[in-house]
Formats: sequence, structure tokens, C-alpha cells
Amino acid sequence: MTTVILLGVFAVLLALQFLLLTSALWCLTPRLSTAVRSWGRCGLAAIALYVLAIPPTVANRLGEPNPGAPLVIVALMSIGLGIFALSRLLRMSPGKASLAWLAAMASSLPILAIVALGVRPFIFEAYAQSTNSMAPTVLGHHWTGTCPECGARTYCTAETDRQAMEDEPLMICEHELRAYKVALTSRRVTSGDRFFISKLLKPVRWDVVAYRYPAEP
Repeated sequence: MTTVILLGVFAVLLALQFLLLTSALWCLTPRLSTAVRSWGRCGLAAIALYVLAIPPTVANRLGEPNPGAPLVIVALMSIGLGIFALSRLLRMSPGKASLAWLAAMASSLPILAIVALGVRPFIFEAYAQSTNSMAPTVLGHHWTGTCPECGARTYCTAETDRQAMEDEPLMICEHELRAYKVALTSRRVTSGDRFFISKLLKPVRWDVVAYRYPAEP
């Protein structure tokens, strides 16, 4: 039931954002374009912007926790292609297409407000695991290695302080659930687990519960 509610909320927000984006482009067409105003043409432009938003999202996910320059490059390319798509589909000059792109991005503000004021406090909230205190069941940003006893994968917290880095950190084996000194073969940081926290469920036995750490426990 919770999954159905989550998918329903996501579908409603996606449809509402598409409607707002298409409407914004439809209102701007007479002022910035030489093309005849058309819902179909504006809808195609909105779909193009949706598709071009995927690469930066993927780059951010693959590059976590430090996406850096690749994310900036992919985002700039996505923005440039979005402006180009608007200029071609709606027959605008690049300068006017840039204004249309900014207006299209601004049309997402009502959706952000709904998510921040309604969905996140009362329905669902995205959560990223930050520590490895529950490893290997739940993982935060971590390094991986190979268990010297059984060959299974091992995990430990990725140290950001260079002075704290060790060549053989203490890592926990996912099979034996014991800690071993494991030689690192790579310091590539793997991002942690992500969850959708439902605020509509009543916790029962064996449920994983997420809570905010109190400021003054």
C-alpha cells in the first residue's frame, strides 16, 4: 500500500510539473518566438527538457560523494542542449531561448514548495545513510576490500582526513560479520545507501526506523 501511495504522489507531482512547464512555454511563445503558439510544440519542448535533465542526475549519482568537475561539465552541456532544443522547437533566437529556459526552470518552484511543505514533512522523505555504524546491513560512504579469511567483501568508513588514512584499515566482513585488517587496493569511495522514509506507517517489530539525532540527547 505504501508503494502505491509513493508511486501515486510521484505521478501526480510529475504530471503537475509537466503541466506547469508546458504552460510556461505556451505563455512565452507569443513574446519570444516567431512560431505559431501550439500546445503540442510546447509539450515536445517540455519533454526534451525532462530528457536532458537525466544525464546530470546520473552523473551526480555516479560521482558521489564528490562529483566534482564531471558533474559541472555534464550540467553545462545539458543546459546548452536544452537552450538549443528550445530554439529549434519553438523557433527562438539563442538569447530568447535562454530566457525561456530560465522561465521553464522557475516553473518548478511551486513543485519544490509542495515537496518541502507538504510531502517531506507528512508523507515521504528521502534519506541517505551517512555512517557505517550498521554495516554491512546499511552502508554509508565507504571503502571496500576483500576478506582475508573467506574472500567476501569487506567495508569500512572512507576517511577524509589524510592523516587518518591507513594502508590496512579495520574492515567488517559481510559474511562473517567480524573485523579484519584489510589491505586497500583502491581508495575509490562508494556512496551510501538511500531510502524513502514513509511517515504514514506505524512501526512494527523488525522494521528499520530512521530518526533524527537529537541536538541535546
